[in-house]
Amino acid sequence: MNMLGLINLYERNEGLSAGRYHEYELDVPLKSVLEVLLETTRFEELANIIQSTADDNNLLQSDISDY
Repeated sequence: MNMLGLINLYERNEGLSAGRYHEYELDVPLKSVLEVLLETTRFEELANIIQSTADDNNLLQSDISDY
């Protein structure tokens, strides 16, 4: 997915034991990811979990402010 430009991959080498791990970050809007997942019934349950978590953390707010 990194090669397709869907995510950013960060390799970390930190910690007391110098543990090596990877961090992943979406490089596309979360709303777009959820739309695709919800259109595929196989991923509907996963999409609902992600959407619920995103709603709880206010991650799906509109980009347009109400003034």
